[in-house]
Amino acid sequence: EELHGGLSKRLPRYARVNTLKATAEEVAASLCAEGWTQLDPPAGLGAAAGRRAIPARPPPAGCFWLDPHVPALLVLPPLTELHQHALVASHALILQDKASCLAPAALQPRAGEAVIDCCAAPGNKTTQLAALSGGGGLVIACERDARRAGVLRRRAADAAGASVRVVQTDFMAVDPRAPPYADVTAVQLDPTCSGSGMVERASYQLGGAEEEEGGAGGGGAKLHAIAATQLELLTHALSFPAARVVVYSTCSIHPIENELVVAAALRAPSVRAAGWRLAPALPAWPCRGLPLVEGAEMLLRAGPEVQTNGFFVARFERGEASGGREGRARGGKRRRGAGV
Repeated sequence: EELHGGLSKRLPRYARVNTLKATAEEVAASLCAEGWTQLDPPAGLGAAAGRRAIPARPPPAGCFWLDPHVPALLVLPPLTELHQHALVASHALILQDKASCLAPAALQPRAGEAVIDCCAAPGNKTTQLAALSGGGGLVIACERDARRAGVLRRRAADAAGASVRVVQTDFMAVDPRAPPYADVTAVQLDPTCSGSGMVERASYQLGGAEEEEGGAGGGGAKLHAIAATQLELLTHALSFPAARVVVYSTCSIHPIENELVVAAALRAPSVRAAGWRLAPALPAWPCRGLPLVEGAEMLLRAGPEVQTNGFFVARFERGEASGGREGRARGGKRRRGAGV
């Protein structure tokens, strides 16, 4: 436990600029006016053709830089205390780990499109999606738990206003062919997982006791049950008729929740018939998936060796002829918030 606590204390403090409230330049200027120094990100790990290096160490005391992979993400020294900062209080700055930011950045929502965040609470990824889409679209945020939905509703209202509509529902109960879901063109799924990627947990390891019990890819009855639910959710996420892109992510490092779920989804007859395929998730990111599935180089992995918590991201795409045309023919022009 001491080892993992030490890891978490060495990770940078990340803070995402909420571009619905301020620009990254405005926030950087405000911090510099307080005495901070903005640096260029130093050379680091994983530089290669088409891929950007990850700085090998956090910024020194009193300094920060803009992250080279995630738009509008500030990187500050470890343990920087910002909870009471005016920029955080005004929701211009949101305390969000870089790992958590990777999935919305990989989804890359288009301006004005309808997005669904399938398992949305507590809401940092939801409001990041709204910011990335410029506030002109609609992010439908699903959360089945009433208390968590309340927290999500408050956070979304503060940070994104009318750009987010919270629906208290189980995502598996959502009918993808009913309004407003039939017009959704981008889907983000970050389901419940083991949380094994969180470095403050003693379970952060790629070859732990559960993996030894269950065989290759991590195992044990609990992990198998979690992975089965994840696969069910992912298959449902890939059933939206107008969807052009689906991003699946976890804060787990176990292959059974990551590469193996992706491989199983790609084998599903409904997924194959719909024309889904893997596409590069943040191509400039240097750390890719484990070679347990065809196209592993399309997948993204993160961990403390690259200055984040453990995380996994997969991006699925299909051509407009496979999905978008069907949804548009059925739904016609999208009405903002219809049916929610």
